[in-house]
Amino acid sequence: MEASSSSPHPYAFCIHWHCNSCGEHVGSDGDIPSVDQLVYWSHPGTRRFIQQHPRWRSEPATLLEYNGQQVIHFQLADVESADHATIVAHSQTLQVLALSR
Repeated sequence: MEASSSSPHPYAFCIHWHCNSCGEHVGSDGDIPSVDQLVYWSHPGTRRFIQQHPRWRSEPATLLEYNGQQVIHFQLADVESADHATIVAHSQTLQVLALSR
C-alpha cells in the first residue's frame, strides 16, 4: 500500500496486488475498495460508529508516525452532530492500532 500523490487513482492511498510467480499486476483500478472503506468495514468499532451515525463523512487520510511506525490516520465525522471517530491503522497491514471517539 502506498500514498498516491500524482496518480490517476481517485484516493490518496491505494493497494497494489501483484502475482509473486510472474510479477504481473493483479486486478485493475476499481476492483478493490478504497483503503479507508477496507479499514472502516473490517473493524467492529468503526462499523458501530457507521451504524449509529447513518449520515457520516470520511475526512482525508494522512500518513503519520505512531509508536515508532508509519500509520494512516483516518477520521469519520457525523454530519448531524459533533461526534467523530479517529482511527489509526498500520500502513502496510491496515490493522487498526487505535480507535478513539
